[in-house]
Amino acid sequence: RDGIVVAQGALAGHSVDLLLLHCGGGTSLMRDFARVEELGLLRQGCTILVDRVLCPGSPRLLHHLQSCRRYHLQVVPYASPSNELPEDWVLMAHVGDAALEGEGGSSEASQQAPFPELARLAAESDRLWQWRGA
Repeated sequence: RDGIVVAQGALAGHSVDLLLLHCGGGTSLMRDFARVEELGLLRQGCTILVDRVLCPGSPRLLHHLQSCRRYHLQVVPYASPSNELPEDWVLMAHVGDAALEGEGGSSEASQQAPFPELARLAAESDRLWQWRGA
């Protein structure tokens, strides 16, 4: 079963105050986030936390969030607990007013077009997630 739909049912029409995206990685994080948006589970003031956005990474999700004026991002570096892994990033995003996306056109029009290297970066990130078994 789709865990996001199960959560939506349990919320009984309410939105969330905190969304934590962990593991899965790469394009699956973007797919899950798009599903959360589609179901209307985010509200103004919600905090979104995503770990490991540098390595293995989630370039599509980062691009999407920074492209939408509704989301206010902060990327926080953190040191790995062991010396085996490099420093990584946690993404903290706060959901702003949905009307910001409507200024000057539709949500899609206000977003930046994907840059040419995004597909390559996303594929590389997916390979790293598979390799790490994360």
